Amino acid sequence: MKTMAVVLIAVLSGLQIAKRSTEKKPESPYRAESSAYVIHGKDAWTYVTENRSFRFAEVLGDNGNYEAVLLLEETYHNERTDSVEGVRGKATAKAWTLERGRQRKLRWTFHEAGNEGEVEGRSFA
Repeated sequence: MKTMAVVLIAVLSGLQIAKRSTEKKPESPYRAESSAYVIHGKDAWTYVTENRSFRFAEVLGDNGNYEAVLLLEETYHNERTDSVEGVRGKATAKAWTLERGRQRKLRWTFHEAGNEGEVEGRSFA
C-alpha cells in the first residue's frame, strides 16, 4: 500500500510539473488610458473626454489570403462646451503589425476630425 501511495504521489507531481512547463505565458500587455475632465472657463465649462482602446484585426491581401495581424489603437478626444452646439472631436488610429518573436512594427497612423470610428471591411472608418 505504501508503494502504491508513493507511486501515485510521484505521478501527480510529474503531471503538475508537466502542466507548468506547457502553460502559455502572455507577452507584456499593451496598455491604454482614458480620462475625463472639466475646463472651467470664464463664461462656460468645457467637458473633455479622451478614450483610448485596443482591438486586434486580421488583414486580408488583395488576393483574399491572410496577410497579417494588426493591433489597432483608437483614441477619441472630444470636447463639449456649455452654450456651444455640438461636440468637437478628433479621432486618431494607429496600426501595428504583429509577428511572432518580433517587436510590433508601426504600419500606419491617421488623424481625422470626428467623434468615433469602427472597422468596416478592409478599412477603418
